[in-house]
Amino acid sequence: MTVHQGTFVKVNAPVDTGIAPLVAALSEIEGLETVESCQGDPGGKKAFVLFRFGDWDACGRLLFDHILPAMSDDLRAVVSLTIQAYDETNALASISLDASAIEEMTAVVRRLSLTVSAGIAMARDAHCLTVAQRIASPSRL
Repeated sequence: MTVHQGTFVKVNAPVDTGIAPLVAALSEIEGLETVESCQGDPGGKKAFVLFRFGDWDACGRLLFDHILPAMSDDLRAVVSLTIQAYDETNALASISLDASAIEEMTAVVRRLSLTVSAGIAMARDAHCLTVAQRIASPSRL
């Protein structure tokens, strides 16, 4: 049986209009896969976006090393960042927030998307270099 490799592509899919800007901003981050979203109701049900971004460690670094520090204190009061890890490699991250904060949260993610994508590429390149060095010099293990 032939195994087919997958690759990330941006797919047009219907999402609630109110949460669409945040979903689009998150989609600019290389390797991020949106799973589910809802725009919520102002003063009622929270808005949210569920997504995958590598393993639990990568999700945590995105949420807590990049997104959280870029948020204002006021935004932190109405946003919740969480990770659900199912094992060492499978995790779901979520951003849930008051619907009135979607615009500000979108601005935070848009400012970070280029930095995060570049950081992922640099980390992937560093990992490849380390593997190549270990193959070339197995005594360094």
